[in-house]
Amino acid sequence: MIFETGERTDWDIKHYLDSNYSFLNKSAWPMCDFARDFINQWAALFPADTEFIARVKSKDDNQHNAALFELLFYAVAVKHCLVISRNPAGSKKTPDFSITLNEKTTVLAECTLAASAMETIQDRRKIASVVQMIEDFRDCPYHISIEFLPVSKNS
Repeated sequence: MIFETGERTDWDIKHYLDSNYSFLNKSAWPMCDFARDFINQWAALFPADTEFIARVKSKDDNQHNAALFELLFYAVAVKHCLVISRNPAGSKKTPDFSITLNEKTTVLAECTLAASAMETIQDRRKIASVVQMIEDFRDCPYHISIEFLPVSKNS
């Protein structure tokens, strides 16, 4: 089981520095209940290992999202009655799945998420620090919307 069952009382928004997993795990929002139920149900049927579970629970959103995409891909394949297995023998974890269509046809599938190659780690850190300062405002009676536009290669 990926998420523990039980009542949740945190109705707060997802803060910028919260990981996706930690927000899903603590949130009382009904949509989060739906997501946790889906993930738990399919994770119970998924041939998961400790590496997969660690990626789902990761504080790194890229790892978390990639693991959930694999789980969703698996769920869709199973729902469409495809014969799917995870990590074909000798594959060293890639491609992610082998789908047997008939006696003579097997399809290999690699699940990948694309990210912005134009944004560097340093840029993401700068953005995170500004967003965190704004989120730390106490009792702010305004909605604050921000947009980051690069105007120079130097900060």
